[in-house]
Amino acid sequence: MKAYRHGDVVLVEMNHDPRWKSDYKTSTETVLATGEMTGHSHRISPIVEGEELHVSRGTSRAFGRDAWFLTIPKGGAKVTHEEHNRIDLPKGDYIAFQQREQWRESSVRRVLD
Repeated sequence: MKAYRHGDVVLVEMNHDPRWKSDYKTSTETVLATGEMTGHSHRISPIVEGEELHVSRGTSRAFGRDAWFLTIPKGGAKVTHEEHNRIDLPKGDYIAFQQREQWRESSVRRVLD
């Protein structure tokens, strides 16, 4: 498994055929997360015009949190944000979620970007 980090969003490449492939929507752009402080957003879209992402939203049993499930087309995808450099992802199946951190002794919170 290979992981990519884009601010507070983590995208993990999956090495197996995911179950969500039968329950997806197509999209030319998906907002993965929106910042609480600035309103800026992490967006993913195909690099090649005319291609589409396959996206589904749900709870990841492996990571124990809400997540995006993504199938990236042959030409790859780009992740963008107003305050971060663009990253490019190769074709494949991914799970994306917002990072969390231990806060105080007994609670967990999302990382704020």
